[in-house]
Amino acid sequence: MVVVFHGLGDTPELVEDQTGFSREADLVGFVAVSPQALGDPALWDIAGSRDTAFIDVLLTTLEKDPCVARTRIYATGMSMGGGMSNALGCRLAGRIAAIAPVSGLYGPGWEGSCAASRSMPVIAFHGVVDPIVPYGGGPITDPEGRTAGDPPVVGVEAWAAGWASRNHCDPYPREQQAIGKVVPLVWQHCTAPVELYRVTDGGHAWPGSSWPDPQTNRDISATDVIWQFFSAQALPSQ
Repeated sequence: MVVVFHGLGDTPELVEDQTGFSREADLVGFVAVSPQALGDPALWDIAGSRDTAFIDVLLTTLEKDPCVARTRIYATGMSMGGGMSNALGCRLAGRIAAIAPVSGLYGPGWEGSCAASRSMPVIAFHGVVDPIVPYGGGPITDPEGRTAGDPPVVGVEAWAAGWASRNHCDPYPREQQAIGKVVPLVWQHCTAPVELYRVTDGGHAWPGSSWPDPQTNRDISATDVIWQFFSAQALPSQ
């Protein structure tokens, strides 16, 4: 089962349309779930415990379905939803088999300190020219370019290196062959894989989305790549 988290102010219907995860689920054969955040605008409580507790209860409920394998539950999301999937990787590592944030919000001001109980498989995607969540870290801006009142984010590569350290990888990634304007960075000799897809011409967008957004890179399908990554990961046997 893949849990797909929407971005700030968005809806499950919007993120499903943006990512195509329900279509992927029907095609490949898994369950896709898109929960709705509270608030107006709707936002995930990344720094607090409210939505972590909500997802914990949601998973307990959904795991009663015989179609759901408890060792193969994954989290992904866009923007604030990507930050929520990352926070769950830190807090629910005993329930989440792997995470895949896209254009996510990271840093101590967001999820607090990350203390995952095990090595967590991580794959992430981020546009280098993202005008809202800066690739190199710093303050978040709104679509009009005004600085938001949120905590600043850490640089994407520094965030990924943090997961690489927790997963006991080599300190520096290997740059893989580019796929158009997408450069995969892969850390080596890890206890769980860490991969970052650096989208050199990408903005605040889901790579491969069918949305008519000029910030969207279409050299890859993030949805396809994420599922290929997830399908190779499972929780350790209890």
